[in-house]
Amino acid sequence: MGESQMKSEHVVKSFDEDLLRLKNAILEMGELAQWQLEKSLIVLDKNDKVLAGRVADYDDKVDRKLEEVNNLCIKMLALRQPMASDLRTIISALRMSVDLERVADYTVNIVRSAMEIEDQWPQDEIQKSLRMGQIALDMLRGALSAYRELSAEKSIEIWRTDRKLDDIYSAFLFDVRERMKADPESIPAGSRLLFMARSFERIGDHITNIMEQVYFMVKGGSLIEAIALNTSI
Repeated sequence: MGESQMKSEHVVKSFDEDLLRLKNAILEMGELAQWQLEKSLIVLDKNDKVLAGRVADYDDKVDRKLEEVNNLCIKMLALRQPMASDLRTIISALRMSVDLERVADYTVNIVRSAMEIEDQWPQDEIQKSLRMGQIALDMLRGALSAYRELSAEKSIEIWRTDRKLDDIYSAFLFDVRERMKADPESIPAGSRLLFMARSFERIGDHITNIMEQVYFMVKGGSLIEAIALNTSI
């Protein structure tokens, strides 16, 4: 084996290792955000102030992981000059990391609002909010699985689930606003509940963004266009 061939193989191996590190960093970031979202539901359900503080503290870990992903991507773009699927992988990772960071931010909003609501709102509405949170959590778990497996089919399935979350949010918005109109004293707690519900809805939106990136990585095209043309699978 010639020296130039050995050098070429070393470069390829090194690049593959960087790609693996990047994928693992995204998955670790997603798992941190998933932990926060899981615990935020417990905070809302149990009014656990100690756990609320832990959820907020985890945000720094997510931010550090975002910086790690950014640094890896910049290094690979600058030194490797990737093309085709490798370039899609790196660009998608950059975009997904931003969405995961926003998911983490919204979980902090949720626990802060949950601590302010406490027992000031009927439990039936709290349970509806928890249902939204559970759908968002299931979406995030599915999103990480789709990314781990690079599954275009799973990305489409998770993307479509957001419609259910949007429908529940719309109905929830109407119900809470009607209660606030009927009872002006409920407005402060109701406003916080709406803010929290909006956070769950926005988490769903960011997860759909992630699914679009997974589809782009795998297929090299737009998930939304594929669904519109009915050529996604």
